[in-house]
Amino acid sequence: MNKAEKHDELVRLLTLKFRRDPKKFRAYLPEVAQMLDEYNPPPEPKRSPFVLTEKERAFHQDSLANIFARLDEKGLSVEQAVEGLEHCAVLIEDYFLLEGVGRDSLVKLLKPVIGKSPGSFKRNETIMIAEDRSSEDVVHRVSIVRGVYLELDREFRLLSISVVPRKVREWKKMMALAGMIDDPVTDVSTRYEDYLYGPETGLRGSAQ
Repeated sequence: MNKAEKHDELVRLLTLKFRRDPKKFRAYLPEVAQMLDEYNPPPEPKRSPFVLTEKERAFHQDSLANIFARLDEKGLSVEQAVEGLEHCAVLIEDYFLLEGVGRDSLVKLLKPVIGKSPGSFKRNETIMIAEDRSSEDVVHRVSIVRGVYLELDREFRLLSISVVPRKVREWKKMMALAGMIDDPVTDVSTRYEDYLYGPETGLRGSAQ
């Protein structure tokens, strides 16, 4: 990774943490927060590619809420989990996934279908849902969590799930790095540089 790439990676990771909890970020690093405000102008509001009606959106959200309730109470069959993932895919593409549904809930919904946690995969794998699926049938590819992709047909029926362990590990790395800012040490920036470049590498300051 060259200097420019390291700089971009640091900005990306700082931005991730800033967006997750801007109030806490500003309390710890007000000057960095101000720079990120200038570096990352607010994005244009996204429009739904589906333009679901309120009735359609409510159907998917209510159905998904019921599936999560069953998941918490007694678990789900593979068929029920697949149905839940299909609702998730539609709502993610519509930018209206249920409020409060985070990565842990989505991983829990995935497990009955893929058989284990995404972090347990050692190599790229595709889990077939429809045995007669062909690459031509896949119209939508939706990232359900980082490193896990739902592959669906035109009607948003789930055909297969692809797991890319390298992307899953990237998420873990980002979360570990983002978590450093929660530790009220004197020089948080030093810890970021140690994490990205390794301690005593002589690269400190090279991202500037």
